[in-house]
Amino acid sequence: MDTQQKIQDYSRDLARYLAPLDPADAAEVIREIESHVLDVLEQQERLGKTVGLEAILAGFGPPRELASRYVAHVLAGTPPPTGFRAIQTVKRGVTRGLYWSMAGFGYGLALFCLGLALVKLLGQDSVGMWSTAGGNSVVIAFTGAPHPDMPELLGRMFAPIGFLLAATIGLLTHRVLQVLNRAMKT
Repeated sequence: MDTQQKIQDYSRDLARYLAPLDPADAAEVIREIESHVLDVLEQQERLGKTVGLEAILAGFGPPRELASRYVAHVLAGTPPPTGFRAIQTVKRGVTRGLYWSMAGFGYGLALFCLGLALVKLLGQDSVGMWSTAGGNSVVIAFTGAPHPDMPELLGRMFAPIGFLLAATIGLLTHRVLQVLNRAMKT
């Protein structure tokens, strides 16, 4: 029997014992367990270790016992089954990392566009967008002097486009961060 089949068999047995739960809650528990098993298997393979699926599944215990702990947790508010907190911590860590990476990248890019637009307003010729190589490539640059042999593509429109781009990127970043923040709280 292959690895996928063994995981499916364990999940099927687990699903049967999770019947007292709402179907959505039961599906979430099964996804959580399957994800954890696959993550551990992948980690073992990366480290060059022998994949011990039976040992991983045994660590969760028999499907009936694991299901009874989850049912008690969801229905009666008892402490979550062993391993549940670890899984949630990993999920939160990934979400926090994604949140801060997105904030740095998105707001950084917005500030960069805003800076270029402001400099274009203050020093008309030092920032711009030029066409090079016969129109085959475009250069956006902050230089000491304009490129005399290359035509500037946007001229005075560079500043308003930069402001609009900065605002759009900033708003999009803000909205994505709101979604990620909600995900971290669940």
